[in-house]
Amino acid sequence: MRDRIRVLDALRGFAVLGLLIAHFPSTGGTNFAFSDPRLLGWTPWEMGLWGTQAVFIDAVMRGVFASLFGASMAIILSGSGDMLTRRAGFLVRCTGLLVLGVVHMSLLAWSSDILAIYAVAGMGVLVLSWLPPRYLFTFAALGWAVVVAYAGYRDIATETPTYAEMMAVQAAHAEGYWPHVQASVETWIMMMTNASVLGRIAEAGGYMLLGLGLMRSGALNLSSQTMVRVVSIAGATGVALASGTAIHAALSGFVFDASLHPVMRFSKPFIVIAMLAGFVLAMRSAMFAHVSKVIFEPVGKMALTAYMGSSLMMLWLFTGFGLELYGRFDRVALWGLMIPAGGFIILACNLWLSRFKQGPMEKALRVFVDRGTALIAPVLRPRAKTLPAE
Repeated sequence: MRDRIRVLDALRGFAVLGLLIAHFPSTGGTNFAFSDPRLLGWTPWEMGLWGTQAVFIDAVMRGVFASLFGASMAIILSGSGDMLTRRAGFLVRCTGLLVLGVVHMSLLAWSSDILAIYAVAGMGVLVLSWLPPRYLFTFAALGWAVVVAYAGYRDIATETPTYAEMMAVQAAHAEGYWPHVQASVETWIMMMTNASVLGRIAEAGGYMLLGLGLMRSGALNLSSQTMVRVVSIAGATGVALASGTAIHAALSGFVFDASLHPVMRFSKPFIVIAMLAGFVLAMRSAMFAHVSKVIFEPVGKMALTAYMGSSLMMLWLFTGFGLELYGRFDRVALWGLMIPAGGFIILACNLWLSRFKQGPMEKALRVFVDRGTALIAPVLRPRAKTLPAE
């Protein structure tokens, strides 16, 4: 069990650091970076960095993160106590994540918050959590099918932004703290009341079911030879589809958003599966496990704090709340900036865990879950029947 927890922590930390790469180009470079990557430069280096991000980072790290949520769910539901109380406790945990998600999108001005989405998707996955792994995988595939179908339905055509539009966004980023909070709340409400939120929930739920099924089926204990085959087959399939879509988008002059293309969406679960298997395989190496203990595991143990802290970091770096660096870097410089940003997160997590057992957000969620579960547990326990007095 301890080895499994270490692997999950390391993977979680890997995903949190990967999300920095996913977010920096749009938060620090330009909001239009997904629709037209050339706006951040188009030298051979920048082409390569964009291709790397488009294939291996965008939507992949989010998928890894959600899969680990499902894997953790398997551990929580198999813990001590009766099943009804454990399930109620998980619902309380999802409620706590929903609250933290609202705090994240408002006080930290991060309208793209995934915690609220995970909370809703997690509640839905709980209904299916009793199923055998093969059925969990089937429902996961159905969730991804919804995502791909929606991608094929929606309009993904792009238009090059005008100079006036880009300057308006630049001016908005130069605003102070409260305008960003207001804009984030407005954007979040619009996103959560739009039909596209169903696609986000289906995507997250699909990956959670994948993680839950993998954990239940004992995938972490598969032989190294089997892991290599999984990495080879799933990786080759996903990378071929994603790379082909990215190349097609570039050759067409980015008349469509490559990240939203249905083939790109279809490719991501294969890459996520390959990345999960590849990381588990790498953790069996003593050298990689030693490096992971310093770099990935501390961040994974504080994933919630690190995720929300990353948003605060980007708010401070790129808006008028802090250094106001938005729009000042090309893609290469942004990747260079990610190195000290990621290093700061790793250092902060190591220092915090040298004095405390868990991160502040993890502690807050733990207290919320313990107290919430304690309140409802007496209601869930069957009451002893009393015999009538003679």
